[in-house]
Amino acid sequence: MKIGAVIVTYNRIEELRRCLAAYEAQTLLPAFVLVVDNCSTDGTGAWLDEWAAGPLPFVPLVHHLDQNYGGCGGFYRGMEAAMHKEFDWLWIADDDAFPAPDALEKLAEFMQSHPKETAGCSALCAAVMDRENPGEVIPGHRRRMKMGLLNIPESAVPLSEYAKPYFVLDLFSYVGTAIKKQTLETAGLPEKDYFIYYDDSEHSVRVRRAGPIYCVPASRILHPNAPPENHGPLKWKDYYSIRNVLLEYQKNFPGRYYAMRLVRCYANALLSKTAERRTMYLEAIREARCGHKGLHPVYRPGWVSKAQK
Repeated sequence: MKIGAVIVTYNRIEELRRCLAAYEAQTLLPAFVLVVDNCSTDGTGAWLDEWAAGPLPFVPLVHHLDQNYGGCGGFYRGMEAAMHKEFDWLWIADDDAFPAPDALEKLAEFMQSHPKETAGCSALCAAVMDRENPGEVIPGHRRRMKMGLLNIPESAVPLSEYAKPYFVLDLFSYVGTAIKKQTLETAGLPEKDYFIYYDDSEHSVRVRRAGPIYCVPASRILHPNAPPENHGPLKWKDYYSIRNVLLEYQKNFPGRYYAMRLVRCYANALLSKTAERRTMYLEAIREARCGHKGLHPVYRPGWVSKAQK
């Protein structure tokens, strides 16, 4: 089985160095590592060109984007380019996620020892571990959905299940997830115009419809255990967390599920403690209802709330 890898990076050159070193140290090497430079301004582009020219144990591929398309656009363009290469599975991760030395080997061992599950599944995921505490799982990267009467609650897979050889999940993050090429051909690529947030969740839904998604806890990848982005002061990213979840529901869960999600978003907006937050939330709802995607003209990197000025 050939495993290719796609990494998206933006202005984190030191993290990227450590990240790519982790792929060079794999006990089972990937066929290629494709790095998408999302128009970095910290010297990443020049360093990547030097990296790709050096002797490496796999095929290095670098794609320089002409502007920052956000994480969503970066992953889309990386997967789109990878589809023209030879591979059976495409491993996807961030530039601040470091796979354990045997991460890919453990996935290959699972494929060999569980041929029936491998043949029928659509994706395999590593366990996401805390970089500061490598023995601790970060559970939110592997989640399940439960179809209720009016809503679809999501919950992290219980930690107890990480003691199993594998378990089923519904939603993954793009941190150590390997998707079959055949699945990408049938389910499609992620939403490129979300800019940031929910591209992996939305993609998970379509990937899951193509076959089960398994997590193989023996395969591990280390990632920072950052606090939730939606806590604390209002940020430009909050706009996309509201808009994109509504776009996701419009696409994959129309009808009563979308209607109830819309009601909840309106309630959150109208109950906001500040006019600024209320304005942002209502704009996100309006844009989602109109089907608008991409980078908003106001809520973009660099936007700062009045409370922080």
